[in-house]
Formats: sequence, structure tokens, C-alpha cells
Amino acid sequence: SEASFRRVYGLVSSRCLVLTTRAHGRRTLLVPLLDFANHEAEPAAFFSFAAATASGPAIRLQAARPLSAGEEVTISYGGHSREHFALHYGFAPADG
Repeated sequence: SEASFRRVYGLVSSRCLVLTTRAHGRRTLLVPLLDFANHEAEPAAFFSFAAATASGPAIRLQAARPLSAGEEVTISYGGHSREHFALHYGFAPADG
């Protein structure tokens, strides 16, 4: 049914990451484990596409600054409005 489709689409799309590369343009990806990272306006890490790694293309997670043991690794979901966050991610961050 349409209601089931909307529910499942919402579950999947809220776990997606958006990445833009020169070679592939804008892509929406499901990246296991990285999709568990929480959003922060000033994140502890960022992710990028790496075309050439020992095992082939990969998504890389890199620290944006030195991290302390036990510190949460956060990423930015992008500079969106509170409405966009609420609709697509199920929350509206206090930082905008």
C-alpha cells in the first residue's frame, strides 16, 4: 500500500548519506555503520569518496580534529533548514 511504501521509504531515506564527487556527481548512499553517526553542525569527522584504495572504491571517515578516547564521532548531515531535518531525519537540531 502507499502507506507502507511511505513508511519504508522514510526508514531507508533517513539513513542515507549524500555525497558529491567530480567523477560521479551527486549520489545518495547507504553506508553501513556510518549511517549510525549523529549530526552536529561542527562535526568531529567528515566522510569522502576514495576512488583508489587497496580494496577498491570506498567511503572514508576522517577526523576533523583531534578526538579524545570515548568522544562521539559525529558528522554533518548538511546545512539544511529545521523543517528539512524534521521531515527527512526525524529531528530538528537546535543549531539550525
